[in-house]
Amino acid sequence: MLTATEIYNDIVNVTTKVISAGISSGGEKMPSMKHEGNISEIGISGVKDIASALKNMPYEELHSVLETHKFFNFRLADGGLIQMIYLFKDDKIWKHKLGYFPSPTFEPYQNEAELYMEDCIYLEILDKRVLPVAIRFDYDCTDGVHSDLTHPKSHLTLGQYKNCRIPVCSPITPSLFIEFILRSFYNTALINFSETINFNFIRFDQNATQKEMDRIHIRIR
Repeated sequence: MLTATEIYNDIVNVTTKVISAGISSGGEKMPSMKHEGNISEIGISGVKDIASALKNMPYEELHSVLETHKFFNFRLADGGLIQMIYLFKDDKIWKHKLGYFPSPTFEPYQNEAELYMEDCIYLEILDKRVLPVAIRFDYDCTDGVHSDLTHPKSHLTLGQYKNCRIPVCSPITPSLFIEFILRSFYNTALINFSETINFNFIRFDQNATQKEMDRIHIRIR
């Protein structure tokens, strides 16, 4: 089972590599780690968790608040925000919130596509058929929260849909999360900078239920 220190170091590693590749746009923050009793929290340096204040907020406003309060680990060149927060209890994974919040609109890039064609970070969004979709991987093993299929301990939410909880076989580590986001939405940049963005993946143990594994789900080996 992975420890809080290992996850902290994984966030430092992926953040450093994203910066080195030049696909972030400044404002990067290294993770913070604080301990209170048997709880360890890996958060974002210098930023208070404001997640509870963001519920039922229009997406454009939500993205603006995240950016204004700098509630992100790093900002990608096209305005996408990456957020990674973990909680451990007795040095075992308890909760995590991993978010990718793309710019609310790609129109400024799509309307002047010729200006961005030479920069690989923008290539995937220049097609006018492309729409921004928020991505969240959440994990919570608190007693009473989990409900088979309805609320898996580890799940993927697309587009802020309240009841979109696609089962995931295990909690997600920072390196796997960032590689997934880059491969899915910044594929050209990932390929071009493959020598720099060469993550060493670490993995949590699987803990999805049999019923969740019998349905469409995300499995990581």
